[in-house]
Amino acid sequence: MWLGLTSQQGQLFIDATAPDGNDLSRAGIRIKPLGVVRTVEAAPASFINGFGVSALGQLCVAPGGVIANFHMGLPRTSDGRLVTQLNNAPFIGDSYVAGIRVGPLGGVYTIDTTPPVPTAWSSGFSNGYGI
Repeated sequence: MWLGLTSQQGQLFIDATAPDGNDLSRAGIRIKPLGVVRTVEAAPASFINGFGVSALGQLCVAPGGVIANFHMGLPRTSDGRLVTQLNNAPFIGDSYVAGIRVGPLGGVYTIDTTPPVPTAWSSGFSNGYGI
């Protein structure tokens, strides 16, 4: 299971701004209170649980980057950043890896819009499964 919030299509919600005092840290990666993952387009300062992170704890990504290898089923650049594709709709045949959608050529599907606010009945387990 991925650390952040995903859309119903399996896109990972991201925010490319600096972390603030309201953020949580899940497995060393900064997450906004609604589950949006903080990202940065820079080479990793370190690796935590196999993910490249900045000195501030942001997940290091490469939108449209060249896939050099796959680690834990997720595409990576040669310096360890997660290869992503921003605001693209997933194809019906694209796979899920750890609860997020991954295109074989373009990388992890991400979205930078504000996620819907959970209702009192949201369990968090229905997200991404069309329930």
